[in-house]
Amino acid sequence: LGNIAERYVYGAHLGFFVIVSFLIEWVYQKLKRQKVRFALALTIAIVVGLSGFYLLENQKTQRSWTQAGETANKILLTMASNYGAFNKFETLYFVNVPMRYGRAWVFPVGFEDGLWFIYRDDTLVIERENDLEKALDLAKEQKRAHVFVFENGELREARKERVKKDEKK
Repeated sequence: LGNIAERYVYGAHLGFFVIVSFLIEWVYQKLKRQKVRFALALTIAIVVGLSGFYLLENQKTQRSWTQAGETANKILLTMASNYGAFNKFETLYFVNVPMRYGRAWVFPVGFEDGLWFIYRDDTLVIERENDLEKALDLAKEQKRAHVFVFENGELREARKERVKKDEKK
């Protein structure tokens, strides 16, 4: 995540906007010699078009970040309200906890910190898995383990017994 983060593109945008400004000025100056009204109308259309595109993309990004925040809030609130406390040295497996929603980050890091603020227990072991079957197998080997799965926008505790493949169909 570090050196490939999208935030490093922000500096390049300055150069892009300077070049676009010079291009708009150049188009305006070339067309102004022929027809002033046409040059002004085209320049305004280009500026309005680019501004509209920027505003639409900005709104899309804001919606993604809002949804990412709501998802993070929902996960942590589910844990806090439905699972009041755990015993010491329990292991919690989390399957499919989202890292991103669209282009917005949900839990690339910090998930464990959020759970710590809820439970204030340094003995809890938090593990993230991508495979439910693997998490269930790992939990079966331990006496004190819980498996939580994030599906369809909801966090729920998975059953500890294995789901038969015939039941899935």
